[in-house]
Parts: sequence; C-alpha cells; structure tokens
Amino acid sequence: MGKVRKGIEPLKLTNALPLFDGIPKPTNGSTIVFHFAERKISDFTENDTPSDIIQGQSCSSSASNVTDRHYIIKVLSFCSRVGSLEIGRRCHALITKTGLGGDKFISTSLIDMYAKCGEMENAGILFDKMARLDIASCNCLISGYARNGLLDQAFEFFMNIGSLGMRPNHYTYSIMLTVCRTLSAIQEGKQLHAHIVKLQYLSETAVGNALLTMYNKFGMVEEAEFLFESLAERNLISWTAIITGFYQHGAFDKALRHFHLMIKSGIKPNEYTFTIVLVSCGSMKDLVNGRNSSCSGH
Repeated sequence: MGKVRKGIEPLKLTNALPLFDGIPKPTNGSTIVFHFAERKISDFTENDTPSDIIQGQSCSSSASNVTDRHYIIKVLSFCSRVGSLEIGRRCHALITKTGLGGDKFISTSLIDMYAKCGEMENAGILFDKMARLDIASCNCLISGYARNGLLDQAFEFFMNIGSLGMRPNHYTYSIMLTVCRTLSAIQEGKQLHAHIVKLQYLSETAVGNALLTMYNKFGMVEEAEFLFESLAERNLISWTAIITGFYQHGAFDKALRHFHLMIKSGIKPNEYTFTIVLVSCGSMKDLVNGRNSSCSGH
C-alpha cells in the first residue's frame, strides 16, 4: 500500500521468512514446538537475557498458552527492551503460523520490536500491511525512524499522518520535539509548540519537558523560562531542565534560585541536579551556597 512513506524503498520480510517452515501449524489438542513456550508473563524480568529464553527451556506447551495474545505481546516487549532480534523473528514466525498477525496490538508490538532492533525495513512493511491503523502504530514507526537516525523520514511521515486519518497524540509530539532538537529545526519546533497548546497537550508533563529541553538546546532561555512558569505540573525532569538551561547560558543565580524553589516544592534533586548547582556555585565563587546546596534534599 505504501502508506505515506514516500522515498522509501519497497520492503521485504526476508529475514523472518526462513523461520516459518520450521514451526508446525497448531490443531486442536496439539502442541507447538517453540523455544520460549513455557515462560510465563511474570517470568520475564529486567535481568533476563536472550539466552535465558532460548536455551535450556522445554520445547512443548499447549497451543492455547503459547498463542495467548498477552503472552506474545509480553515476549515482543522483552525483545524490544533487550534488542533481541533473534527471538523477535521467531516470535514473528509463530504469529504468522498461528494466524495472530491480524491483531492490531500484536502487529503494533511487532513494528515496535523491529524498529527498536534497528530493522526499519521490516517495521515499515508491517505497518503497510496493517488493516487497521491507529496512532500507536504510527508512533512506533516515527519513533523507530528517530531512534535509527532517519530523522527526515520521521518528519516526512509526521507531516503526512493526517492523510491516514490519524490525529497525533501527546506522545507523537514528544517524539517530534526530540527530532526538532536533533535537527536544530527551530521554526518547526515553534510550530509544534503552537499545535501542542491548541490541542491542550501542554498539560502532559512529558511534552512540557520535551519543549523545555528543545528550547534549551536552541539557546532560547527566555522562551524556556516562560514555558516553565506556565507548566501546571513540574517533576524532577522539569526542574532539572530549567536549572540546566540557566547554567548553560550563564544565568548561575537563576539556576541556584530555582534549585531552592525546587527543594521548597518538595522535589528531591538527583545527582545531576546537584552537579549543575554546585558547578553554578563554583562559577559564582559562592562557597556558602555551595555548601548549603550540597546538604539540600537530604
């Protein structure tokens, strides 16, 4: 179909296809041979590695357990997190054999997995084949382009997203603000800011933080300060972003003042915040505040 991905070559899932023939089609009462079949959703942890899943596991399990959509999505999420393309391909083969590819949540998880594993061609063709698109699948593709350094493709896709009948959500704008920051696209970033305000997404803390970081990168301290003051909610990232922005542009007194306001608001600084404040004190040769700041938040 080639949905709004102009300038991108036709894509082929050549890497996954050889895996299809090795997996039998399930029938009622049959078993499916699959390396990670007996792992439960709760078994996957941050400490797991790909070899933990594909080695040393019994290879049989009931078809109903293996093909549970929540289980499959959990496995794909794991593959995305650790960058395990090998397991992801095997999971894709199982999905194809068992006819689960029509599930939009599984398809979106597959797109996300391939994108995060650096396989944007496969992510793209999966997107083109989706019968029912949603903004989540669009976000996965945009994020994948950005993550893999294909920033022009990310921008082009975003600009044409309306032709798919999709309306960007707050996460879409967070991704695109990062793209603008990386490309130093100041005017485009300002236009995104205007759209964000119009769509009332500024109440999303992550979007506000992305805007703050972008304005800091552009050296637009006044805009960053005005934005910060207008935020309804501020978290550690918000405070650290504005403090960092003041420090980077030599407004050390403002950096220190906002640090103290941060403490009063009940937000506990992290190591990075402390480092910026202490360096600011050093730049002002303010030993007293430097000592006091090192004791703050404890």
